[in-house]
Amino acid sequence: MESVLPQGLYDKKTEVVIPVHELQIPKVEALYPFARKLDLCLQARATASLRTVILEQLPHLNIKLPLAVFVTSVERTVSEKEIAGAMILKDVLPKVINPLELLLAREIGSAIVKDVDEERSSNFSCMIREDAEYIVKTSIDPLNSADTVLIVSALTQRLPNGGFVVTCVLELDSYEQRRDFLEGYINSFIDAFYPPYINYGVGFEAHGQNTLVKLRRVLESASTSSPWKVSGFVARDFDGVRIHREKFESTTGIKWSDSEYPYFLPEGKGIRQFYHDTIQINLQCMIRALGFHYNGEGWEMVRNKLRKILLPGSALWKYMLESPLVEHACFLRMKIDGNRWKRYRSQVQNIVLFQGTEKNRKL
Repeated sequence: MESVLPQGLYDKKTEVVIPVHELQIPKVEALYPFARKLDLCLQARATASLRTVILEQLPHLNIKLPLAVFVTSVERTVSEKEIAGAMILKDVLPKVINPLELLLAREIGSAIVKDVDEERSSNFSCMIREDAEYIVKTSIDPLNSADTVLIVSALTQRLPNGGFVVTCVLELDSYEQRRDFLEGYINSFIDAFYPPYINYGVGFEAHGQNTLVKLRRVLESASTSSPWKVSGFVARDFDGVRIHREKFESTTGIKWSDSEYPYFLPEGKGIRQFYHDTIQINLQCMIRALGFHYNGEGWEMVRNKLRKILLPGSALWKYMLESPLVEHACFLRMKIDGNRWKRYRSQVQNIVLFQGTEKNRKL
C-alpha cells in the first residue's frame, strides 16, 4: 500500500494506514473518533464481490473492506477471526491442493483495529489478497495465460429474458453443448475441491461466490461439443475453510490450538458444511442453470463422479450417496427472525439422489 501513498502523508513510526470504503467512513468515525481521516481518496474498481475493490495502481491485488450492510443474515464486515483464519492458512493450503486443478487467491496481508469488542473492530479492518486473474496468468501452466476467469455465481444468474448467463456468454446453444460443458464442470469441480477434504480434512467454502472457474476456448470443436472447456478453478476467501482436526493433524503433522485456528469442526458437522457449500450452493446452481436438474441427468453425472472419487462406506460416501435427508441452512428464516449468529437448519431431501421427474427425463 505504501507505494500508492504520497510521501509525508502519515507518521510511519506512530501511525498505520487502513483503507476504508467510502460508505464505511461514518461508521468508523462514530466508533473510533481517534482515527485520523487522511486527505486522500484513491480511485478503485468495483467487483462482483460487494466488499472487494481493485486499485488501478495495484491490479495484481484485491482489497477486501468492511461494509456495514446486511446481506442474508450478517453484516458484510471483516472480523478478527476471519483475518486470523485466512492468514494462518495462506502457507498451508498450497500443500493440500493439486495446482493443476485448483489455484489459490491467497490473503497476503491484513490489518484490524485493536478492540476487545470483536463486533466493533470488524468495522475497521481490511484484507489484501492476490487477484485471481493475475495468478492464473502467471501460474506454472503456460496454457493458463489464455484462460478466462469468471465468478461461478455470475454465470448462474438469470437474464431478463428468463435464460441464464452461462448459456448466453459461453454460447451453449444446444442440449449437447450444455451437457458437454456441465459434465466437464462437474468432473473438474470435484477433482479440484474433494481431494483436499478426502485426504487432509480441509473443506473449502466452495460456493459460487468464493469459486472462480477457469475457461479455455476450444478452437476446433464439434457442433455437439461445448466451445469452452473448464480447465480448473480458483478458490478465494479462506475465512470459511473448515477443517477436521484429527484428519488434518495426522496427515500434515501441523497442530494448531483453537485460538490459533477458530474453525475446526468435528467430522459430522464438517461433512454437512462441505455438502452445503459444494452441492447445494454450487453444483446445484450450475445444474439448474444449464437445464439438467428436472430431468435428473445433472445429478446422475454427480453420482457417477462421486462414486469414482469417494471411498465406499466412508462417512462422506454415506452422507453424499446414501443419506435420504441432509441439512440445509435457512438464511431467509434467520433474516426474518433477526438472528445474526445462530445458524438455523432444516432437514431436506438429498438432492444428489434426485432421479428426475418422469415428464422431464428428456429435454
